[in-house]
Parts: sequence; C-alpha cells; structure tokens
Amino acid sequence: MVEIDNEFQAESVATNVKLSDPEGDATFLLEVLLHEGVVVEVKEIFKRFVKTLDSESSIVSAVVLEALFMSYAASLPTTSHTVLTELFGGFEARYCPEANIHASICDGNIDEEQVQSVLQSYYATQDRIYGSKMQQKPLPALFSSAEIKLVGLFRGQGAMDNYIEETRAIYTTYGPLVKDFVGQMNEFLGKECADPRVSALYKYGLDVHSWITNPKEELPSTEYLLSVAVSIPVVGLTQLMQIVVLYKTLGIAPGELAASFKGK
Repeated sequence: MVEIDNEFQAESVATNVKLSDPEGDATFLLEVLLHEGVVVEVKEIFKRFVKTLDSESSIVSAVVLEALFMSYAASLPTTSHTVLTELFGGFEARYCPEANIHASICDGNIDEEQVQSVLQSYYATQDRIYGSKMQQKPLPALFSSAEIKLVGLFRGQGAMDNYIEETRAIYTTYGPLVKDFVGQMNEFLGKECADPRVSALYKYGLDVHSWITNPKEELPSTEYLLSVAVSIPVVGLTQLMQIVVLYKTLGIAPGELAASFKGK
C-alpha cells in the first residue's frame, strides 16, 4: 500500500509516505529543504516517482526512500542541476554530514540489499552532478590516525562457484566509480585471450562486462567460469575493482591509498 500526503510549501517539501512492510504499515517523512525556485520542479518529479513504487514495497527506512527518490530524479535527463545539487546536499546533511556514507548507513536498521540500494542511489546521483571529479571527504580514523598502521593483503575467494556475483554486485552498486576501469580492463582481457597461444582456453572469451551487466542466464557455464584460465583474471579484476572503489569513496588518489599501507 502506498499513501501520500503532500505539503508543498514555499521553501520545503514535506511528504508523508505510508508504505506496507512485512511487519505492518510504516510511515516516513520525506522532507527536503529547497530554494523557492525549484519546489515546483521537485513536486512534479515526486508525483512521477510515487507511480514507480511497488504497491507491496518493503521499504522500512526513510533513508532508503529518500535515496530512491534522489536517484530517480537523477535518472531523468530533464532534472535540473540545481534540483539534484539540493537533493544530494540535503541527503548528505541528514545522513552523512561528517562521516563516510558507508559508516552512516551501516549503523541503520536496514538489510544488506537496501544498503546496496542506498549506495547505488548515492553514487549514481553524485556522478550525475559531479561526473568523474574527485569528491573530498573526511577520512575515517582508519586512514587518518598516525597510531594505525595498515597492512594490505591480497587473497583469493576460495572455492566459490559464484564468484562472478561479487563482481556483478560491485559494478551494480558502484557503477559510476568503476565503469571506465572495467571498460578498459575488459578490452585488455579480450585482446589477451585472443592470443593464439592461449585462445583455445577461451571458447566463450573473457567479456566480463557483458557477464556482469546482462541477465545471469546468459553467463557461460559454471565449469567454464571456474576454469583456472578464466577465474584467475576475473578474480584479479574483482580485487582491483574493490581498490578503485576504496580510493574513490575515500576521495583520495591511488598513490595516497598506497601510502596509507605502512604496516610490517
């Protein structure tokens, strides 16, 4: 069930959204402070957004609802830069004014799937506003305290039959942060597996980008994915994607991240 009670005022939008959830009805207040000139635009966007909500939605947190609205606005090519900037700025002010978004939402009462949804919405909106420009964020103590010495350790995933799902999850959640890197690496791997010396090992190629963006049913067989020639480069790519996500979400350069690891 979805019930909306809107109060669009001169400088703010206050909206009560009543949604059904597994334990009963929950009502959230979606309140966005805006400059007077963009209230009308936000009102129209919100009317369209409400129509996209599933009648049996299990949204159980205001942060999830607001993140979904923000990313919906970002997905519309007609949404003005001013509206997106204000929605994004308001979201940060409410949920992560000083801390990294990961630390903020992981403290909330939402499950892993909804955490992924919030992060996906957050970085999709950030990308629409700022593009590839690095966003400076306060570093967590783990990377800023002189008393902490970090050690980096690369390890395999062990006997995982579905390791490609981790790759897919990273790309789905942090697409704007890793899409260029994955595109470049996908091209590189495609050329490498076409080398006559090893091409016989790659009956279905190494099109990782296609594997993680198309339906699971279109994946090569598990036997093929678990072969050494395929799993080693793809697992390596997955680990490198994690590194790209780490330094970009911290707002630092790759060299700065490397310099953070000083433990012996």
